[in-house]
Amino acid sequence: MYRTGDLVRQGPDGTIDYLGRIDHQVKVRGFRIELGEIEAVLTDHPDVEQSAVVVREDRLTGYVVTVSGTEPADLRSRAARRLPDYMVPAGLVVLDALPLTPNGKVDRDRLPAPAAPAPTGGRPPAGPREELLCRLFAETLGTGAGPVGADDDFFALGGDSIRSIRLVGRAKAAGVRFTPADVFVHRTAAALAALDEPDVPASVASGAGVGGADTSGDAAFAPVLPIRPHGSRPPLFCVHGGVGLGWPFLSLAAHLPDTPVHAFQAGGIQDDAPQPESVSEMAAQYVERMVEIQPDGPYHILGWSFGGLVAHEMACQLVESGKKVALLANLDGFPADPAEPAEGVLDDALLSGELRARLGAAGEALAELTDDQYGRLLRVIRALDTLAVTHRPRLHQGDLHFFAATRGDTHATGASVWAPHTAGRIVRHEVDADHDGMLDAAPAAAVARVLTDLME
Repeated sequence: MYRTGDLVRQGPDGTIDYLGRIDHQVKVRGFRIELGEIEAVLTDHPDVEQSAVVVREDRLTGYVVTVSGTEPADLRSRAARRLPDYMVPAGLVVLDALPLTPNGKVDRDRLPAPAAPAPTGGRPPAGPREELLCRLFAETLGTGAGPVGADDDFFALGGDSIRSIRLVGRAKAAGVRFTPADVFVHRTAAALAALDEPDVPASVASGAGVGGADTSGDAAFAPVLPIRPHGSRPPLFCVHGGVGLGWPFLSLAAHLPDTPVHAFQAGGIQDDAPQPESVSEMAAQYVERMVEIQPDGPYHILGWSFGGLVAHEMACQLVESGKKVALLANLDGFPADPAEPAEGVLDDALLSGELRARLGAAGEALAELTDDQYGRLLRVIRALDTLAVTHRPRLHQGDLHFFAATRGDTHATGASVWAPHTAGRIVRHEVDADHDGMLDAAPAAAVARVLTDLME
């Protein structure tokens, strides 16, 4: 049997209707998606004769030909019950017929642009700040002239980490200041407007005092980024990669509902604060901040890349002090080879070329940095790289859950390189990503599913 890749439907009388292709793979916000799978779900509805799905401006849009007046909202709701969230079309367009090429295939280039997706509406804005932010929500999300309610959830309307960064930029230009983390925690125009109210105490507006972490000044560079300050589940403490920023963990937190998520960030970006002289010193600082937020264990710690070294040392220090570590997780972080020279490996060209990749989807936030901040960030990266190549891990008296990237230049020895530094088990979890993409949308969702089970 030859697999043609054609999607068909056989009727009760044996006739076969050609519906499309199942090998149209695309990547949307980090997820690899077969458009044919979505089309198959749409066409499975008894009132749908044909369907096609395309990507427009990083969103999935579906087109259907129906035999009755079935509402697009009903079709989308049905698809949402049968597909993962990231595969549900953001909008559906009903057509009398799909445009075809001369050989009878769907001509995707001739599919009409959809009308701007409509938000949910809801409570109208109260006051100029809410009115401004509702308008910025609409502009950022592409909802056109449709009204956005003051209590509408940014992410429920189609927002994501990248769009949250764009929203921050638009708001800053309009004189309203908040951070991507603020958007994640305070998801509505009303809540974000309250952050900028002049009569709101500075400690509340900036996030200071959340778990004892001082986030005065720009909260985007706070020593501890309170991505989700509260929740009923055990907190997860995340250690930044080699860039020093906790922003990429926004994508992970999105898939850990009701789990408090705090991300440590390196100093020296907002000011000229010196970097720690060793990974051990950095780990001690982070342990101190973590204990301020969560005085007693058990603790759950995760580190990405360089952060894997710091998280490992944090676990060692916690156990030595008599505290319990329930989870030590490492996202594709490796100790330096002792045989290699102990010196930094990043030159200026490499820094400027790889910085955005190292931040993953959050890389667009670099556009919001001032020249001084960007220069300090480069110095931080170089300092962290030097710490990484000079650090020699100690023995952790516990288990290690290692998340290994399976794409790109994978590490030759894999998780076994941690065996001399781990007294307990080493459990390997494969992630369909390269090293820099471990916290892109799809890999982050996969990692979060494992973490949810491990943190029960």
